[in-house]
Amino acid sequence: MQAPITLGHEFSGIVEETGKKVTRFKKGDRVVINPLITYGNKPPEYDIYDGFQFVGLGSDGAFADYTVVKEKNVYALLDILSLEEGALVEPTAVAVQALKEGDLRFGQTAVIFGASPIGLLNGACSQSGRCKQNCCAGCIRNTA
Repeated sequence: MQAPITLGHEFSGIVEETGKKVTRFKKGDRVVINPLITYGNKPPEYDIYDGFQFVGLGSDGAFADYTVVKEKNVYALLDILSLEEGALVEPTAVAVQALKEGDLRFGQTAVIFGASPIGLLNGACSQSGRCKQNCCAGCIRNTA
């Protein structure tokens, strides 16, 4: 895909239409997506970026009226979650993956640099059972 592209990769939505080969979803289903598109030639633990693209960077994303995502990248959104909460699934997955890759162990202290939404989710995830304590360092811009 070439520019212009409509951005947005952290989203949930309602299925409007499906392709002929789609079996797991139907019109009206509430869904969330994994925006990472790979060739799948290598196991993810070896190279998760094997020929990757991203929904919202390589194809139209969440800010478009409609977007097309392969079935393998679509997941059902639990009924207990709102569509707004569903939009937090991908950034929360990023935070969880960061903790896994950082080898954070139970009882350790974590320092998170950057109080962005993903930084704050890292803090929440690390507090949810792994960390004894954590500290989030960020900058606050003076707008006065």
